[in-house]
This record gives sequence, C-alpha cells and structure tokens, in this order.
Amino acid sequence: MLAKKAIVLPLLKHFLAGNKISGSSNANDSRRTRRPEDPFSAVEMPLGIQKMKNMEILSHVQVSDCGGELTVIAQLLKLRKLGVALRSKNAKLDDLLRQIENLSACLRSLSIRIDQTAAGPENQGARIPDALHLFPNFIERLSTRGIASGLIYIKDHHQLSKLTLSETFLGENDVRILGRLSKLRGLLLLHNSYTAGSQLSFKAEEFQCLRSLVVDCSGITNMSFDNGAAPNLEMIVWSFTTLEALSGLHNLWRIKKLELNGDCDRLDSVTEEIIWSSGHPNYPEIKHNPRKQHQEDGATAAEASSSSAP
Repeated sequence: MLAKKAIVLPLLKHFLAGNKISGSSNANDSRRTRRPEDPFSAVEMPLGIQKMKNMEILSHVQVSDCGGELTVIAQLLKLRKLGVALRSKNAKLDDLLRQIENLSACLRSLSIRIDQTAAGPENQGARIPDALHLFPNFIERLSTRGIASGLIYIKDHHQLSKLTLSETFLGENDVRILGRLSKLRGLLLLHNSYTAGSQLSFKAEEFQCLRSLVVDCSGITNMSFDNGAAPNLEMIVWSFTTLEALSGLHNLWRIKKLELNGDCDRLDSVTEEIIWSSGHPNYPEIKHNPRKQHQEDGATAAEASSSSAP
C-alpha cells in the first residue's frame, strides 16, 4: 500500500514492486516461495508517477482504471521495462496496448499479467483476441500470464529474443509459431503454458536461434528434438512430476547443460544418448535434482535466508 498523497521523485529510475512468481508447477518444491496458481502481487499505480521523467523500469503495478493510469505511463518517455497487472472490469487489454504504442522509441521489455477472476468479461476468453492485433512489434522481451487465446498475435514479431509464458494454454500450432521466430534466444514455458498433451516436440528447422529452454509445466512428460531443431540450444532446464521420455538429444550438438528436476529413473539412458552414443564434443554438464533433494535444498536455502534477514 502506497500513500494516497502524490509522491514525486524526479530522479527515480527503477520502481520495483510486488512478489515475482517463479512459475513452479511442483507443489512439493519448497525452494519456491510462491506457486503460479497463487494470486500475483503488485502495488497500485503510484500517484504523480507521470512527473518522474527519468523512470526506466516500472514493474509491477496494478491497473484498475485504464483511462487514467495508463495515460500517465505513456508519458514516461525513458521507460524501457514495464510490468503491469490488469485487474477489475475497467482494466482492458486493448487500452494498455494502445498506450504502449506511445513508448515505441524506448520500451523493450513488457510483462502483462491478467487476473481472469477479477478482470471481468472484457479481459476474458473471447474478448482478448479483439485487442491482440494491437500488440506492439518493438518489444524484445515479453512475459505474459493469463492471455489464453493463442500466439497468432506474435507470429511476425521477429525481434522477440526472450519469451516467458504462463497460463497461456498453448496448442501444437502455437509451438510451431514460436519455432518460426527468427531471433528467439530464450523460452520459458511455465505453469499451464502448454496443454496440448504430454508430448512437447521441437521440429526440424524450428527454433534456429534458441539458446536457453526452461520447461516447468507439469503436464509435459515427453520431450523430443528432431534433427535440425534448435541447433544452437546450449541449456535445458526441465522440472517435472514425471519424465516418460527425452529423445533427440544427440541432435543438439551445442548443448552445454542439461538440468532435470524431479524423480527420474531414466538418467542413464539420457546420459548414454547425449554423451556416449553420439560422442558429443562438448561433454555437457548433466545435473539431476530428485524431488527429495530439491525439497531439502529448498529448506536449507529458506533457513539461511531467514537467519540472514535484517
């Protein structure tokens, strides 16, 4: 809660607020302080923020009245990173995207969180596609939660270099769209980001620039890489409840790190495929964190954090 009286700090550059959601889909993972199904935490838009002309980072603020609050954001002409949580029936996605257009010269990182239960019908399901044609094509780093209408709106946005998705309920065709983004280097698939079945496939000629892949989506139990898919991939971090199959690793000649979080009895076969069978030139690091160890590590980290807190 911020003071109702306007706060003006003309030299302020970074305004960071709220609790960041880690995206873990594993309820037993105590290393995560919040789970993605928990409500997203943000502060109300500070009064007088339009006078903070040096603002570069504003994240995350809650918008409940787009008419007034988003107008002031559009006046921050040095803003390069913006995080917004849309709540209440008066907070409309199309209003947000129209105001962001005014920041095309500076804004490069955007995070949008939509609270479907609180935002009202204007921001739910059928109405969201009406606004997506307004999606800015100058954003390089995008994080979305609650926009569950497919990714057709970014199919031609080839400047995107990092994409974080949660509660997007992607289908197989959406993954194909992502695979054609020519500059995408980092992809994070978090809670309920992909719900088209247990198999996540990376097809030939897709994800040509991808360097980092993080998958923390409980419904995915199988992952495969065709020959020619993600040829520049260097790191995979996969958190799961069940690992049924991980295939095609011998096709990833640039892989340097593979981290598996969860109970897995197939580690020997994974190791054999990625190193011994293929004679992999990088001898990549393979790390396995069983669920029990994951919990113990989290408890130790939590205790250390608690003891060192002021």
